[in-house]
Amino acid sequence: MCCSRHREHAKASEAHETFSREGGGRSVADAALKTQLKEIISKATGGAIAADQIGDDVSLMDLGVDSMAALEVVMELESQFGVSITDMEAGKEAFSSINSLAAFVETNKA
Repeated sequence: MCCSRHREHAKASEAHETFSREGGGRSVADAALKTQLKEIISKATGGAIAADQIGDDVSLMDLGVDSMAALEVVMELESQFGVSITDMEAGKEAFSSINSLAAFVETNKA
């Protein structure tokens, strides 16, 4: 009985390490946030950029997000997440990709 308990404990520890190493439960939340951000961008571009065509690491400016669409995205970020971009350099960095935008929102949301 003692040995089987140790094996079960070892399996549970290994599963926990794998879960933690792979990002814990954050991957689901991160995926949902990225999907939401892609939909915001698609809407801001009037549907010119489909949400499902936006890769996580693709430059948003290279996709065709212009300054007017970026402004709409900023307003949506403020409205939905309580996040504001006040520093131009931080804004440029945040808009470099969905991954960077998601990280910015996670770090700065109210």
